[in-house]
Amino acid sequence: MISARLGFMSSRGFDPRSIANLAAWYDASISGCVTIATGVSRWADQSGNGRDYIQNTGNNQPVLTSSAINGLPAITFDGSNDFLQTATFTLGSPHTVFLVMKFVSAWSSGTQTVIDGFNGSSCRLTRTESTTGTYGTNIDNAASGISWTNWSVVAMQLNVGTGGSLTVNNSTVATTSSVGSQSSAAGLTLGRYGSAGIQYSPISVAAQLHYSRALTSTEITTASRGLGAKFGIVF
Repeated sequence: MISARLGFMSSRGFDPRSIANLAAWYDASISGCVTIATGVSRWADQSGNGRDYIQNTGNNQPVLTSSAINGLPAITFDGSNDFLQTATFTLGSPHTVFLVMKFVSAWSSGTQTVIDGFNGSSCRLTRTESTTGTYGTNIDNAASGISWTNWSVVAMQLNVGTGGSLTVNNSTVATTSSVGSQSSAAGLTLGRYGSAGIQYSPISVAAQLHYSRALTSTEITTASRGLGAKFGIVF
């Protein structure tokens, strides 16, 4: 596994560990990091912290899509019942999250949650209408104009008491002065709302990074452009 992670750096230029305080790292293209049962039963954390995404129920397992983006694989969720969850851990505030993702179908109705904590507390990215995203707990319809069905590098910055921001392809599209807390042991859910079987999302995710601090604007640019270069997203 170590050699595979070094391959990420040498062949693609950007190593997520080059930015301090990496809390979790998921990349579907790294050899051996995805376990297939009926579908994807494990997406292994590459940070060394052991925060693997798990799904033991075959009917709820997303699928690994080969050559999904720039010749690399991604994990695809059906929007009906697919999701992955980590064990509980303290994520803390502030923190910064990156996703290389797209929606695989247009919005039809309701709210679709891409990522959330177990208890529905912050670290949340949702879509509520066809070209609009919502972020955190208190931004609604803030990211109008984003083409969510295109592959994008999405960065979320959360800081309880200070606020947060949503950046898409290194361009800030939303900010908020009120952010819910994810400072308790809650873990992460990918593909639906965290605390109940609702708000499933039809998404493909190629990579995801978590940092346990607020990254600087320079660091956000470095990570965004590094991920964009690897996955062929031009901005």
